[in-house]
Amino acid sequence: MAMSKRSLAPCTYGTQCNRGEDCELAHPEPLANMPPILPPSRHSNNQPSDSSMPLSHHPCSPHGTRPDKTISRPPFQKRRPASSIRPIMPTANVIPTASLVSNLETPDFIGRTNTPSNRRYRSNSRTQSRVTIPDVREEHELLIAEQDSLLDQLAESDDTRLVKTTFIEHLKGQLETFNTIISSLHTFNPSTLLEAQNHLNILNREIKRLKTHLPIYARRQDLLDAIMFNRVVILKADTGSGKSTQLVQYLVDAGLADRGQIVCTQPRRLAASTLASRVAEEFGCKLGEEVGFHVGTSRPRVSDRTRIRFVTDAILLNEYHDDPMLHSYSIVVIDEAHERRIDTDLLFGVMKICLQQRNDLKASLYNRGLYPLIIMSATLDEELLQDYYRDAHLIKVGGRTFPIEDEYAVEDPEDYVDAAIAKTLQIHESKELGDILVFLTGPEEINRAIDEVSKKIKSENLACILPLHGKLNEDETEEVFAPTDSRRRKIIFATNVAETSITIDGIQHVIDSGMVKEVMWDSKRNMRALKIGYTTQSSVKQRRGRAGRTSVGKCYHLYTLDTYESLDICPRAEILCIQPSLAVLKLKHLGIHDVSKFAWLQSPSSQSLQDAVDNLTWLGALNSKTGKLTDVGQIMAKLGLEPMLSAMILAGKRQNCLSYVLALAGMLSVVQNVWWRAKDEVGKQLSHEKRALFAHDSGIGGDHIALLRIFLEWKALGDFKRTNSTWCRENMINGKAMKMADNFIREVACQIDPNFKFDLVQLNDNLIEKIVRCVCAGYFQHLAISNGYLRAGYQLVSSSTGVCARIHRSSTLTLAEEAPKFILYHDILIINETNFLTAACPIDLEWLEKSWLASLPRSPAQCVLNCFVINNLGPALLLSVAGKKCRNIPSLEESLGVFVDIDYEQSQLTIWGQEDKLQRAKFHLERVLDREREKLRTEVEEFEIIGTTRILLGAGARIHLALVEDEYVKVLLTHLSTNVTEEQIRERCQVYGIDNMFQEKLELS
Repeated sequence: MAMSKRSLAPCTYGTQCNRGEDCELAHPEPLANMPPILPPSRHSNNQPSDSSMPLSHHPCSPHGTRPDKTISRPPFQKRRPASSIRPIMPTANVIPTASLVSNLETPDFIGRTNTPSNRRYRSNSRTQSRVTIPDVREEHELLIAEQDSLLDQLAESDDTRLVKTTFIEHLKGQLETFNTIISSLHTFNPSTLLEAQNHLNILNREIKRLKTHLPIYARRQDLLDAIMFNRVVILKADTGSGKSTQLVQYLVDAGLADRGQIVCTQPRRLAASTLASRVAEEFGCKLGEEVGFHVGTSRPRVSDRTRIRFVTDAILLNEYHDDPMLHSYSIVVIDEAHERRIDTDLLFGVMKICLQQRNDLKASLYNRGLYPLIIMSATLDEELLQDYYRDAHLIKVGGRTFPIEDEYAVEDPEDYVDAAIAKTLQIHESKELGDILVFLTGPEEINRAIDEVSKKIKSENLACILPLHGKLNEDETEEVFAPTDSRRRKIIFATNVAETSITIDGIQHVIDSGMVKEVMWDSKRNMRALKIGYTTQSSVKQRRGRAGRTSVGKCYHLYTLDTYESLDICPRAEILCIQPSLAVLKLKHLGIHDVSKFAWLQSPSSQSLQDAVDNLTWLGALNSKTGKLTDVGQIMAKLGLEPMLSAMILAGKRQNCLSYVLALAGMLSVVQNVWWRAKDEVGKQLSHEKRALFAHDSGIGGDHIALLRIFLEWKALGDFKRTNSTWCRENMINGKAMKMADNFIREVACQIDPNFKFDLVQLNDNLIEKIVRCVCAGYFQHLAISNGYLRAGYQLVSSSTGVCARIHRSSTLTLAEEAPKFILYHDILIINETNFLTAACPIDLEWLEKSWLASLPRSPAQCVLNCFVINNLGPALLLSVAGKKCRNIPSLEESLGVFVDIDYEQSQLTIWGQEDKLQRAKFHLERVLDREREKLRTEVEEFEIIGTTRILLGAGARIHLALVEDEYVKVLLTHLSTNVTEEQIRERCQVYGIDNMFQEKLELS
């Protein structure tokens, strides 16, 4: 009996089978009224393309009528070999799904690759391509419809309509991009399984890109067009747009990495390594294969297959030194350009030189070896860059953030770290969902916060508390991004490295201290300092945006709205804030000898550049006659450290004590994080005693030798983690800071000599003196002279105007009975406008060479000051003089030519200065204090008693007035236009008879 056709086993080749009637297996019938699937170029005029076809009628749609879910295809024809087809086109970089799978099912291909694993692969390919594409399209269309419906429900006056409309436009643009890519690719006939797998990976990436809804996806073709026909492209893309992770992938998929790698620079190592990991995951490869990175002195994680390379700005500068034409790269991308680090500004200049050297090449994409320079940021000054790069093309892309609620503090906190800890615990105890990201200024504060929060949240099952800053190793960094149990909240304390480039999934709460630690250069006082102060409004926006990257969020600002509005809008370029010694050193190393003629984006002052040249000459890095790098300067440039620290290290090499000086350099790199900061009196006393144990008995070397002793004892314990932790805990030492110091030492030692071996023995007085002399060789310009007693502080000899500073509380010199006359300090830390010296080292003045002393603007004999003390001043009076966080002190000191110190604990104000200036300052401050006393005597404050009944209380709790219901003594005007004048307000107030309020107090905000 003959078997019916319906019971036959289906043919593997489907409608592609070319055996015709000779085939004994069953074949599906062609779809009725459905045109065959052809490459887009073969569509006739009356045949709709895939992209324009309604989803319900699409041949790949599950909603269409099709027997056995089989697509009708034209009879199998012999196609050109894959080698004759360009698989990735600049304007279309994904192959048609049905075409790829049909080619995987051809008899010729199956015959060549008919193995069990390949059969499984072909089965997976058919499933992914025939189900996922229509599903993801439908899902996206449903999302658009849902958002349209929500938009219709919003009132015309609703502020969220614009946000919702923009989001819908992004979604529609993304779907259009996806459909264009899917429908515009040529048929591809894979000759090997590897080619087929690569092209399927491209397809899968497109599917994932549509599902992530990133705004930049909708502008993909606009970006590629701009990049192909412009030498410089500026991409200003908001937070959450996807610029850092997506653009480099678009460039590779468009074939722009065929002639060289795509290199993307980041200002920080952490950002470069984490971005590489993220992009590798999205690209579908292992880190180090198609996507790699290179940071610091570690071996590059790259291979021959690498197409995308993430590096720090410094790494690309080093590569420019070896190859000024950057032949290895087809496109250079400078990301996070708004940060304006020194290396970033140097990159702007050298890339301008590189582009000018190639100006003889045509602008056509295929006729030049170097493709465009792309500069990216969320908050960059596009006008400045467009003026700098005359032919730059600007593209703006909106961001994708979920709604974010803002909460500002009623008043600025006295201790922002304590406030951050309290707010973290409050959120955690409230049981609100979502992870928490807290912004602090450095590892010291982060470790303190983690310690305090961990004590309060005792169960590790409730929260995973982690640090995030630039000095973590790779394993510690990966913990931050690793998923946790859904029942465990992730609490991350981070520096400003978490502001940009990296996305931590699950963050719904951001706590912003509003503070940042940054290096600054005071040209008037000729001093470099590390300042902890308020950040900028642009940084606040970046931090706030972390809460809305993946879901609805909330940002808790630990400062008032008035404080936020008083912040600078954008940060200044680092090159304008510090002495550019390191920048000049790097430029000389790159062969740019006349630094004044370098193409600066914003040039430092000529005096600042000359001071940097003088400084490098005194350190032995530059030849005093030719201005070129000496042998010492060449090594210093390669180390890439601060020139003074490099000079100290190289002096250690000459003095045959390099191992010790390297160890000291490592400890100085974490000097502010070495000691645990105890809060209770018992802990403070224990910390005091432990510091005394490490201080040298003779007082020689001060903090430097104490730090060295700490490292030697810690290193002697070996690599036993438990033993190290116990020792650190017993001695009040921060174990993480010790690991950071050790990593720094290994890295620098490898740069000096890859085969360097440490030789550390017990310290003795002769060895200590050699080490201190090495410190003198690098830091002789950081000479400070005592004002007589420790509380009075030190004068900085490097300042021509005279600057006073105190010894930081972490210094072992605070244990001394009397202040050493001469010291060298490592750095200046400015807290609330008060200068503190970190890592002070007592020296003998004879250890400083005469040529070094001659470089100082003042001789030690000129640094003699007198002081005057005003006692019995209450906190309100001191605050009125100093301002919040002592903001008034710098302008007061500059106008009077003296140094002012506010001591709330002792209720006193101290002035230091030359005798003639001291008398004038004393007279001025007493007048200010009298005026403020009078204000305090007449000041009244309103208090609510019951309901609308209020009273005005003055000095001595005296009741001045009682107010009921509609009675007021103050008018608060808000949301005023910037062009409104006080006269206009006065005229308007006269109508209501409240003009006399101007005689009392009128608050404008």
